[in-house]
Amino acid sequence: MPGILGHPYYCDHCDVGYSHIEEHRTACPHRCSFCLANTPCAPDGTCVQCSICKGFFKSMDCYQRHLRPYSERSRVTVCDLMGRCDRCNEWMSKKLLYKHKCGGQKHCKICKRLVDEDHKCYVQVVPKHGDDIKDRKRPMQIYIYFDFECTQEKGLHVPNLCVAHRVCQSCHHLPVDQYCKRCESFGPRRHIFRGPTTLKDFMDWLLATTPHAQGYASAMVNREAIVIAHNFKGYDGQFILNYLVHTACITPTVIMNGSKILSMRALDLEFIDSFNYLPFALAKMPSAFGLKELKKGYFPHFLNTEANQNYVGPYPAASFYGPDDMTSSARTAFYAWYEEQQGKTFDFQKEFLAYCISDVDILQRCCAQFAQTIHALVKVYPFREAITFASTANLAYRRRFMPRDSIAIIPNLGYHPARQFSLKASRWLSWLGRDLSIQHAWNGGEVKFGNFTVDGYDETTRTVYEFYGCYWHGCPVCFPDQATETHPHRTQFTYNSLYELTLARELALKEQGFNLVTLWEHDFDKQFQKNDAFQDFDRELEFQPPLNPREALYGGRTNATRLYCCEGDMRYVYVCSLYPYVLKHRTFPLGHPEIITEDFQDVRSYFGLIHCRVLPPRGLYHPVLPYRTGGKLLFPLCRTCAEERPTDPHYRCNHTHAQRRFTGTWVTCELNKALDCGYQLDKVYEVWHFPQQSKELFTQYIDTFLKIKKKRLDFPPNTQYLTGQDELIKMLEDSTIALKGMELLSNPDQPESDMILVNYEERHEFIEECPFGNVVLAAFTTAHARLHLYETLHSLDTRVLYFDTDSIIYQHVEGQFNPTIVNSLGGWTDELDGDRIVKFMSGGPKNYAFETEKGHSVQKVKGFTLNYRASQVVTLEALEKMIHQEIGDLQVHYPHKIFKNSRHELHTRPLSKTYQIVYDKRQIINDFHTLPFGY
Repeated sequence: MPGILGHPYYCDHCDVGYSHIEEHRTACPHRCSFCLANTPCAPDGTCVQCSICKGFFKSMDCYQRHLRPYSERSRVTVCDLMGRCDRCNEWMSKKLLYKHKCGGQKHCKICKRLVDEDHKCYVQVVPKHGDDIKDRKRPMQIYIYFDFECTQEKGLHVPNLCVAHRVCQSCHHLPVDQYCKRCESFGPRRHIFRGPTTLKDFMDWLLATTPHAQGYASAMVNREAIVIAHNFKGYDGQFILNYLVHTACITPTVIMNGSKILSMRALDLEFIDSFNYLPFALAKMPSAFGLKELKKGYFPHFLNTEANQNYVGPYPAASFYGPDDMTSSARTAFYAWYEEQQGKTFDFQKEFLAYCISDVDILQRCCAQFAQTIHALVKVYPFREAITFASTANLAYRRRFMPRDSIAIIPNLGYHPARQFSLKASRWLSWLGRDLSIQHAWNGGEVKFGNFTVDGYDETTRTVYEFYGCYWHGCPVCFPDQATETHPHRTQFTYNSLYELTLARELALKEQGFNLVTLWEHDFDKQFQKNDAFQDFDRELEFQPPLNPREALYGGRTNATRLYCCEGDMRYVYVCSLYPYVLKHRTFPLGHPEIITEDFQDVRSYFGLIHCRVLPPRGLYHPVLPYRTGGKLLFPLCRTCAEERPTDPHYRCNHTHAQRRFTGTWVTCELNKALDCGYQLDKVYEVWHFPQQSKELFTQYIDTFLKIKKKRLDFPPNTQYLTGQDELIKMLEDSTIALKGMELLSNPDQPESDMILVNYEERHEFIEECPFGNVVLAAFTTAHARLHLYETLHSLDTRVLYFDTDSIIYQHVEGQFNPTIVNSLGGWTDELDGDRIVKFMSGGPKNYAFETEKGHSVQKVKGFTLNYRASQVVTLEALEKMIHQEIGDLQVHYPHKIFKNSRHELHTRPLSKTYQIVYDKRQIINDFHTLPFGY
């Protein structure tokens, strides 16, 4: 085999040839990277260092093997061939050792260039469309819009009709029956597939290739097409994924969001979901985009059985349309339409096909209108360049508005990632130090012996204690598959070479006469996380982990402060464009922060994030600082009360200062407001201070859409303009926040040949930095929004009944403070257009109902689809009785709920859900009033 490949050596495991032994065997996972033997050497508990080449070896056998000639044809030994750098300890060929430079540069995946090891990266400006060479060479884009209709008589959903429209970039905004010169060579633009083989026939057409011609390879007819369905992630896409994996034996690249398919690529096809861009029902699309000639109809889906395929006769009973699964207003509209059909003839196949064609017509025309509108506004092609509306807004900002080198990319493990593991080491050493005299980082400082700084040292017994963070020491137990890969943070080493250095360090310490006690991080997690005594001991320690910017990202504040009210003048107001307002008018950090861990100044002099401990005041009806505990976000005045959540209405907090104070990470502007409201700063652990700041980071982006809105308001009556802009502009403004807190979704680059589909999440250490997000900016945006809401909450005080991220329901009292209605950016707007609430009730956040003077009623229940059937159970009267404890829990039945199994098959099954009131974010006192915990 070496002769065939033209190389003197051959690796039968990797099926590659190589010319020099060190060229492949130091990186081959099937060889010993120490002595370069054909098989990995087994460690015997010792570590032997060679005095000549300075190499470290797993055992005496491994050491002896490196002294022998590595080939029958050569007298050269591994000891002659390899050497170790005295400065950085890297193990390499002696030929390279003479040219080797320690540290140096690395390749930045985001900047796409060589950078220094301490390089700090920024979100990159995206070239304008057409500036990139690849973009200019892009062929005309093909779009395929489709929809499945399915039988479900046995519970399993099986497609028995599919309509697909194949259109190009020039004609996808036109009705499919209109002529297109570019599409003429591809035949009809509408394709229909029927019967029990619908899915197979559609996939055969979708994956079809051109006939093989002499001198030319066959190619996919639909190559590089973008395939679009509405709710692809939860419905239509499940059939395609199942077919690709289990029938076609094709392994697609899938980006999942839980069990939902965010996007999928198979062969040369890209599958996306239009719902990711237009998050509303298909029936609402025509009116949103002004396409009055299009209208979604009704079809009796429960009539779609094998026996009824050729039915012709009177219109079927209303129950076949599932009217009770519609909302109350949709149900009323349906029955009005249904009455008009009485006396007419219903032809199943004719109506079935017309219904499906109508759905695809709506999908195609509205998506095309959407794409044209977005491109006209921000010069982005949404379906081609982004997979969600949020990523479309993100791309628009980076392409047209973002200043260069302004938004920092925060390292996933922070700016001093090794501190995460030194904290665990200190916790372990403190635990051992109960009976021993161990000096460590948090107790006298780390001890240094020559070039080695040790985690802990007991001078009386000359014992060195070493804690090995698995990620930083190349643990072969936790990272067996990464042994030969370059370490993401110590790029001059592989995981294997880091493990070698760990063994070498142990040997050097023992040779100096020290006793050695070691503990790997994975053993620490197993032994101590389940040790109750250690858990109790650990709670009393003052150790705090390094500042994690994600802990400062709290989101909006939502709660009910009064559960029932039927007196006074109650009003409902909301902030006009809250997030666009704060993005335009508030200050945001630029660049990378200064990390401060000691010698703190007055915290009001900092701008950024602060990890600290605070003591909240007493008697503040609306607390300022958010605090997470028990999986919930609370705004308490006592940590212990927040954790215990007392339910006795007569309970009063008597906890000490030590029991009341809590620790967290907050944005400086929010912490400063808390200090103004009586919070006391107890201890500061770490500060991320941003010397550079700006109030104009997002101003141009927001102003662009404000100008468009103003022009629209100044248009004379009956002026024709591009439809759909109003809703899309609002979505673009609000979606900018997605720029700043995005997670990176990743997938395997090289799936195993026998692997079908794996949905997984990366280990925290391996998640690469998101190239287009910044969590600190996200934290600032949400904090500014909370503070804008808080100013009004604080002024209204006990008159607040309920509040959400950008809205308040309150009791209006003349002569006292009331929000001023101004209907401008950031101002308060009347949600009810002059109407007044006469009865209000709430079971907690996202769970409320009210009646108005004009007879309107509104009900919101998180976690429940309030269709007609559910709304007959969860009524305003029932909620009122539950709040007064006159009735118990309610059972809501959904007879036609769709479920997905592990094979991505869809089944219809009944589902019952229990509706109950669980209020545990504040303490309930008499008369349905509440107080914050620790008040």
